[in-house]
Amino acid sequence: MAQGTFYLYFPSKRDAAVSLRTGLMEDMAQAITTAVESCTSFEDRLEALIAATFKVARKNMDLFSLAFIGADETHSKMPSAPLEHALPLRVITDLFRDAVDAGEMEGMDPEIAARLALGLLRQSVIEAYVFSDAEESNRIEQGVSALLLNALVRRTG
Repeated sequence: MAQGTFYLYFPSKRDAAVSLRTGLMEDMAQAITTAVESCTSFEDRLEALIAATFKVARKNMDLFSLAFIGADETHSKMPSAPLEHALPLRVITDLFRDAVDAGEMEGMDPEIAARLALGLLRQSVIEAYVFSDAEESNRIEQGVSALLLNALVRRTG
């Protein structure tokens, strides 16, 4: 595609990166919603959320590279909770709020926990699919899963 054609659709590289991130985050939110629907416990829903996040990233690893790394200069100009993260953030916040209300999640602010979890997931998939090989990617997914499960799931007994 010629540069002139590109700028007919996007006024800048930042706008293209934001558009790409928005589409990826919409896909991720839908995948998370679908994955957690059939789960009954918070622990199972959290595991499904993590698996769905990594599945979307694995399927779109080239796009993740372009969206989050290729236009790296946009990161310093973006807020900590950019607009394109609103949908997955809402899905995760609702999941966490329900878990706190049911006593399945450690007592903490569900919105802050969701923002932190989304940030960790986002950085983890970038690390896994932009900077790592397949074996390392699997280790990163397992590590993120263990970290979030141990931090968030309320253990009884």
